[in-house]
Amino acid sequence: MLPPAPWQPVPAAVLAATTTVFSECGGMAAAAGAATAIKASGRTGSVTVLEKMPRPGRKVMITGKGRCNFTNMKDWESFSTHVHPKSNLLKPAFFSMPPVKTVEWLGSTGLEPVLERGDRVFPASHRSADVVDALVTAVKNAGAKQSYDISNLGARARTYAELSIGHARKITDRLNVGAKLKILVGLAYLDANIDKMQVRMGEDQWSVNAEGSINASVPMLTFPTKGETGAATDPSQNNEIDFNAIGDSFEFNSAGEMFSSLFSGLGYGAALDLGATYEFDSGLLKGLNLSAAILDLGFISWGNTVSAVTSPDPWVFDGFEDLSLDSDAGNSLNDEINSLTDNLTDMLKFEKQS
Repeated sequence: MLPPAPWQPVPAAVLAATTTVFSECGGMAAAAGAATAIKASGRTGSVTVLEKMPRPGRKVMITGKGRCNFTNMKDWESFSTHVHPKSNLLKPAFFSMPPVKTVEWLGSTGLEPVLERGDRVFPASHRSADVVDALVTAVKNAGAKQSYDISNLGARARTYAELSIGHARKITDRLNVGAKLKILVGLAYLDANIDKMQVRMGEDQWSVNAEGSINASVPMLTFPTKGETGAATDPSQNNEIDFNAIGDSFEFNSAGEMFSSLFSGLGYGAALDLGATYEFDSGLLKGLNLSAAILDLGFISWGNTVSAVTSPDPWVFDGFEDLSLDSDAGNSLNDEINSLTDNLTDMLKFEKQS
């Protein structure tokens, strides 16, 4: 049963937020429904095709005497004379998906076409089931995406030097206690975390969206932003860390500038180690030594710590455009791959915090 007229167009915002459902009504409707599902898959989150029969497209299989002439190669002037009574109603659809595109599209699914009398196009196998299989395969693969959710990735490193002085004292014949005071000099510190990362790989686009943070302190090493290095191509990139320019911070104009950068980047702190040993001299445990210790009870205050969080903007790759196999062309395969490699450095964008 059809919905009551007049039909109302569905707003794009609603269409994008809902699941589209199709139901087969006949041979032409089955093919049209499959094509509509494929088109809608690029606009909505998901598409569901409902089919009441055991196999989709059963009525398509009886068209063309079981061979299914799925299109006709006549131009519009010739083709429109066979459409009655109002051929202009079909004209927009004809030019939106002309016969040559229909042949190319089904050919991309592996269906080999053959042209016969009357400009009719059949599958080369002369089996309408192959047309149905091509439609079903295209529907299944339309908008296909692979999604990976990665979370709780982290890396932590701390390097420091220590200067210590200790003392031990014998409390009893069997109990000894000791302590060590340590002066700490922090040499390098890194704490990087990816709390959540979503990788989505579709037919037309790959994207990476991450949530994470990085805190680092390394003497003589700075983390310039793209705004500071002039690498920003948009004002929104001014606070993004320019990882390609990090090595430039090791260049100094004088020894004084170098030592100033060194000492301002060091961390300083103190720590305490406590320990004790006890020797058993009787019973089953006679001759056994028991020891306990508390180590590195202290802190380091790091200098020139850089804090950054991931940018809310995802990294997106839309594929290669106008790819040329000519190595001398500006859009050669080698150039496109090099460009992709450069773009991979922006996969995880970190914005420096104040």
